[in-house]
Amino acid sequence: MSSVSPTSGYSTRFLTPLAEHSPMVVFAYDLTSHPFSYLNAAFEKVWHRTRKSSLGDPRFLMRMIHPEDRQHVKEVYQELLEGVILKDLMFRIVLRDRSERWVCVRLVLLENEHLLTGYAEDVTAERQYNDTLKKYSDKKNSILNILSHDLAGPLAMIQSLSKLLTQDVKPDGNQARVQKIIHLIEKSSTQGMHLI
Repeated sequence: MSSVSPTSGYSTRFLTPLAEHSPMVVFAYDLTSHPFSYLNAAFEKVWHRTRKSSLGDPRFLMRMIHPEDRQHVKEVYQELLEGVILKDLMFRIVLRDRSERWVCVRLVLLENEHLLTGYAEDVTAERQYNDTLKKYSDKKNSILNILSHDLAGPLAMIQSLSKLLTQDVKPDGNQARVQKIIHLIEKSSTQGMHLI
């Protein structure tokens, strides 16, 4: 079985249709002339812009990046040009209707060809799901902290009172029974304190 180099026309013939049907945005950006040389159809679904409007002038894409994320994207881009290997770049974009979307971009720099390639996907649903999970997890932790704090005081008081009762019990006919009950109170309160 012979291998095919990634730059051959044979592989391009098969990779282009694959990229065109991908739900992820696949792109190639020319670092020398600064236009996109390739954007697949998924671009329009994520950015809500036509590919044609973006191929020639990609500057508007930078303006679509959320103002709080722009500097970070610029810094990552500069690091990439300086040879820093990056994993994923996550940032928000603001669409025409002012809604925000989270985008995750994986970049590959082809230095010999002065080309920046990669893929991007809309991860808004995942971010919202994770944010909701975190919110409920934080709420659960807060409730548990309140409960443990509110239970610690009364249990400590019960434990102390049971010790006092043990010391103050007068010898009479039911001393053994009272001692047993006090011991159960002390044991239960100690177990509760350990649980907390």
